[in-house]
Amino acid sequence: MTGKFRVWAYGIMYYPEKWPSNDWYLDQEGRVCDYSMWSGDGVERVEDAIRMFFTGRTVKDAEGADVELYEGDIMRWRNELEVMLVCWDKEKSRFGSQIGGGYIFPLVGVDVEGWVLVGNKYENPELMKGVDNGTVAVQNRRKGYSCSV
Repeated sequence: MTGKFRVWAYGIMYYPEKWPSNDWYLDQEGRVCDYSMWSGDGVERVEDAIRMFFTGRTVKDAEGADVELYEGDIMRWRNELEVMLVCWDKEKSRFGSQIGGGYIFPLVGVDVEGWVLVGNKYENPELMKGVDNGTVAVQNRRKGYSCSV
């Protein structure tokens, strides 16, 4: 899978327009690499980097501005307490959002008006308390739902 993505690395969220190096790319296995860190043995991987793909959708943020929606983002319906995690639904090969480890709602063909981006699971881990205790792979094995970031 190729496309626009952001990266969580070194405790910082990097967006495509603000890469620390113009040489960042994804290798064949989807890992973030950096040509500028090339050694004689090959290209250096950016250690512990987590890449999150752009979903192709935009939503409003808390200030009402349009923002791009990426995997790992957390949305809230207007002023409700419940939050949704944006993720890749492996079973259906599509982007979705999940509340508390249950059913994964597809993002394609769904009206996201009224949803507000409140943060992401890496910069705002406290928000994950509303989404299955903050696990990286949100699962509900009993129902067979799996959503990973």
